[in-house]
Amino acid sequence: MPNRSQKRKYFQPKQGQDKRPKREELVPGMSGFLISCSQGNEVRCVREAYDILNEYMDIEMSKPEDGSGGRNSEDLKPVATAETPLSTKTEPEAPEDDAEKALAAEMAEFRTGAGIEERKARFKAIDSGCSNLVFISSAVTDPCRFAFDILSDIHKSGKGRARYMQRLFPVVATCRADLESVKKTASTALTKYFTPPESKSYLILYKARNSASALGRDSIIEVVGGVIKAINPECTANLSDPDYAVSVDIIKTMCCISVFRDFSKLKKYNIHVEEVQAPGHSRVKEETKGKNGDTRSEILDRLNEVESTKAESDKSQAVAEAEQPNGKPNHTVPAASFFATTEVLSTTTVEAI
Repeated sequence: MPNRSQKRKYFQPKQGQDKRPKREELVPGMSGFLISCSQGNEVRCVREAYDILNEYMDIEMSKPEDGSGGRNSEDLKPVATAETPLSTKTEPEAPEDDAEKALAAEMAEFRTGAGIEERKARFKAIDSGCSNLVFISSAVTDPCRFAFDILSDIHKSGKGRARYMQRLFPVVATCRADLESVKKTASTALTKYFTPPESKSYLILYKARNSASALGRDSIIEVVGGVIKAINPECTANLSDPDYAVSVDIIKTMCCISVFRDFSKLKKYNIHVEEVQAPGHSRVKEETKGKNGDTRSEILDRLNEVESTKAESDKSQAVAEAEQPNGKPNHTVPAASFFATTEVLSTTTVEAI
């Protein structure tokens, strides 16, 4: 009969046969979204992020590419044209009124798995190197605009879209955590947001996690601020309500540079805060009325008055009993009360039997 040690060795994976999938690590040159969550909910946060990001990507793909508020073709994958068709297969257009055929075609596409691989290729979870943080790599060239659309919709609707996601960081570039790499990467990534002649205000944020790097807050603010001034000398710092906020997050030996638009107006891109503090929406329920038309607060006030009156009556009765000699309770009652019940006119006070 095998002993306990032999059983343990039997169930342990052999060397080189560990089948647990390992995520890719964060490397320089990546862009995407850095998402914070509570500890232990990283896997749920990834699933939730996939749903939201793919939903907005589908919306972007469905918008007309006509240049009038439509989608930006640089932010998405190439579409088929007459000169460069992506596929030789042509499908007849279904009439708009034939909803059943359109639904059947969509269900057939879902059963065959067509389009699933494309959705998986849009976003990919990467090991950020820190708990409570999830990095989603993406091919979107402007994560700042993409995240701004998501948070703007949440702010306008006042409805929360996430349970495990807390904050959404649109990472425009990643590099090594040293001053030279940060300066070079920031000068390339921040050019499109601070190009002259428009004068824009900015805010620089800094956060270090699981890092022993010598980079400090003052050095990062000095380097990134110098890069912004070199791009556009008319830009000014604004700590309360900046046009753009630049966040530099150091995670182990990597540096993530994020750009936020309307950082203060969108509650620092905190999804949970948007659900509570959105304008025109409140989580307080309306007061329900009782049978007599009284609201809940009026009924509670009336109950409080009754309880306070009863407490005063009990207190006065206890004082009266304490004043009696030999500790005997006083059984005498006012004459008016006694006469009202017995209708007998006699002395001013009587002794109750």
